[in-house]
Order: sequence, then C-alpha cells, then structure tokens
Amino acid sequence: MAKIPNPEIETQRIRYAFWLAVVGLGLSAVLVVFLVVVAQMRTSADIVAIVGVFTSVTGTLVGAFFGLQIGSAGRDQERQDRQHAEKMANMAMGKLPPGEADKVMKDMEAG
Repeated sequence: MAKIPNPEIETQRIRYAFWLAVVGLGLSAVLVVFLVVVAQMRTSADIVAIVGVFTSVTGTLVGAFFGLQIGSAGRDQERQDRQHAEKMANMAMGKLPPGEADKVMKDMEAG
C-alpha cells in the first residue's frame, strides 16, 4: 500500500500557492490604482493593456508553480509505489526454492 504524502509538505505547498496568488492579485490591484490615480490614465484601453500584460505574466508564474507542485506530488507517489512493488517482488522471490527463483529470473529477463 502506498503512503500518503507528508501532510506538512502538502500544507506548505498550499500555503505558498495561496500567498503567491494573493500577492499577484494584490500587485494587480496596486497597479490599477497607480495607473488611475498617479499616472492619470483615464482611458480604459490603456489600463487594460498594461494590466493585461502584468496579469498574464502573473498567471504564467502561478500556473508554472502549480504545475511543478502537481508533477512533484505525482513523481513522489510513483516512486513510493515502485519501491513497494520491488519490496513485494523481493519477498515473493525469497519464498521460492533456489532453483525456481533462478528459473523465474531467467524467464523474466527473456521476455
């Protein structure tokens, strides 16, 4: 049976993802306020163009972060499953008589 991932690591991943998203959205809001109040941009086309560039970069970074986290979790789970299968195969081979174990190994190598 495969182990569940460490809950502390999963909690940290969720926390970092949450704060990354919050910071990205906060920076977008600050940029909009800056453009409207300080830079005196009043046309919506100018604001949308600049904010769109910023949010697309933020979205890409957040997407990459989540992609790496999901890939890492999948890799860890696969590694645990493989180690469990190897352990079970070794235990099963250990129960066979020596001559049978050699025959099974040769059969596995052949095909």
